[in-house]
Amino acid sequence: MRILFFSEVHGWAGSELLWSRCASRLASRHQIVALLPADAARSRQIDQLRTDGVALRVHPSPMSLPERIWQRIAPSSVTGTAHNAFASVIREVTPDLIVVSSGGLFPGAAAATAVLDSKIPYVNIANAAHVDWAPDDQSASTLREYATQSFSMFFVSDQNRLDCETQLSKRLPNARLIRNPYLVGHDAALPWPADDNRAILKIACVARLFYPAKGQDLLLEALARPEWRNRSWSLSFFGTGPQAETIRRLGNMHGIDERLSFRGHVSDVEGIWRDHHVLVLPSRYEGLPIAIVEAMLCGRPVLAGDVGGARELVVQGQTGFLCAPNSIEALAGALEQLWGMRDMLQALGDNARTKAMGFAPPDPIADFIDELTRVSGFDL
Repeated sequence: MRILFFSEVHGWAGSELLWSRCASRLASRHQIVALLPADAARSRQIDQLRTDGVALRVHPSPMSLPERIWQRIAPSSVTGTAHNAFASVIREVTPDLIVVSSGGLFPGAAAATAVLDSKIPYVNIANAAHVDWAPDDQSASTLREYATQSFSMFFVSDQNRLDCETQLSKRLPNARLIRNPYLVGHDAALPWPADDNRAILKIACVARLFYPAKGQDLLLEALARPEWRNRSWSLSFFGTGPQAETIRRLGNMHGIDERLSFRGHVSDVEGIWRDHHVLVLPSRYEGLPIAIVEAMLCGRPVLAGDVGGARELVVQGQTGFLCAPNSIEALAGALEQLWGMRDMLQALGDNARTKAMGFAPPDPIADFIDELTRVSGFDL
């Protein structure tokens, strides 16, 4: 059997874990092809896919400046060009099943119509919801057909499903919830940081360094407020991204750069939580961050923006703290709550671990393959 995994996500993010690990596991008994943007195909994580026998293809590159200008004049011609390129790859690969992994709720119009027109069975994985954007009527019509014709629309959080139904003005009986894989043990049970003498609060922000999504700018502004100047705290950023230098400069601009450290990509995620007390992730939009699941499995509380599926895990004052998204005042208030309860963070972390263990399955990849088998009827 031949399966095409199709991702539109540029670079490499947590949303790539599910499809890529599924592809690797299935490659031992099926012919697997992954169709990726050029920058994702250059990511270091791609080496494992090659090792596991996954064939890689690069899909049409982002539009050039002349194409973007022409799109404003004659949008259908540009979309048609991209559609034809996607369709050509699908015809060449001739898959039995297409698994589309979208950075948002849906793929772009060119990809969606190419998949629809192919008449090949497909499923869609929705990884996040941009609630400040919605398709226009024409696009919504195409995407309703795309959602309806799919074997299943998979969502990483129930809130994303609701957001999708709102944007499409249509209930989705083929919607299914799935869980992303994570990079810590299901029974991690890490002890509280061994050197903890309650003298310093060690905060970690584990996320792609891209503040329009992850809200690092809000966090730096909140921690630069006068009430935090004489408190003992540190903030470590883990991750890479296109705004690493900008976020460093923001820390300097706010005068708190001496409290900050930038650790880059870290493969030992449990190692993060051996030395930090709390995850703070004030995202503006999300699916359900893997970083939240990982921190909670390691017994650490979470302060998160109340977007996507965060509230499915973060219970106010019990497993962590929630704040309204894109609001410096809401984030500052939640940080004050966290500081006021800093002597209780270990107890909140114990609650968080119990909550996460009941939420995250021990093997999300096996569960997803089982679900793919059930909805498609194929023997995977």
